[in-house]
Amino acid sequence: MANIMERLTADNKIAYTARIRVKGFPQQTATFARKTDARLWAQKTEASIRVGKYFSQAESKRHTFSDLAARYIKTALGNKSPKVRIQYQQQLKKWCEMIGDRSLAEINPAVISECREKLSEEKTHLGKIRSSASINRYMAVLSSIFSVAVREWQWVEENPVKKIKKLKESEGRNRFLSEDEIDRLIKACRGSGNKNLLLAVVLSLSTGARQMEIWGLKWREVDLNEGTATLIETKNSQIRVVPIQSYALELMREKSKFMRIETNL
Repeated sequence: MANIMERLTADNKIAYTARIRVKGFPQQTATFARKTDARLWAQKTEASIRVGKYFSQAESKRHTFSDLAARYIKTALGNKSPKVRIQYQQQLKKWCEMIGDRSLAEINPAVISECREKLSEEKTHLGKIRSSASINRYMAVLSSIFSVAVREWQWVEENPVKKIKKLKESEGRNRFLSEDEIDRLIKACRGSGNKNLLLAVVLSLSTGARQMEIWGLKWREVDLNEGTATLIETKNSQIRVVPIQSYALELMREKSKFMRIETNL
């Protein structure tokens, strides 16, 4: 319910203070020079409170994007792998350079699209232009942080990134190593000073697992009797089981004789 009170200011001018009380929510007040403005504010604000929008609107004006990024890094990155955490931190640093000082209320699809154009035009520290796939990854990180702000913290009403269409990515090409290339690769691994390289490469060839999945694998996630490995630290965070066969399984069994179950491969 809204009430509007007329009062005299210190400089002897008439002002109108609108006061809104809605059960279950803190009281809201605002003062205006015109009664019409006070009434309009009261109507709009009370309606927003009743549909659950007002306080998220207030939060979006109170917090900057840098505030959002800092809280996300502190509280929401803990369940991600070290590699993903580094990627998020690097990309969020870039977003903070572009929109860090803006309030969340100011960040709309137009602002984000402008930033995306800058990302596509500037060169990286390697002197290269970012690919569409790389820019889409930047957008994915931004979308992730806004989704948390909407769903868990109620700092904004909606995710502005969802209104922006992804860039079209060039199709990658599938290429498989020939038997001769595999033989030469394994030979090079045997001659390497890294005693774990051969097993990692053979496992990758055998299972199709990514590099980060192989290096993150622990012995307790391997079943040598069944010939399987359970991949926990995957790119999309979905656990999957892959078969270990032939030479890869032979190498695993040999190495298992000297390793403790809680260690990495």
